[in-house]
Amino acid sequence: MLPEIKKIILSVGATALVGALFGGIMGVLAADFLSLEYFLWVGISATVGASLGVALAYGLLPES
Repeated sequence: MLPEIKKIILSVGATALVGALFGGIMGVLAADFLSLEYFLWVGISATVGASLGVALAYGLLPES
């Protein structure tokens, strides 16, 4: 049982990380560097990207 849980945690963490990186890149492209808008865009985009990554991982997990 432990190897399966480890696999689930790793897959969810990896997709959340990729989603956060993608969201961070989108935030960097949306605003001027080192402004208040920059930090807002990066924070919000990374949060949304990580959430979508977790949702993607949840959808791809096997049922058994």
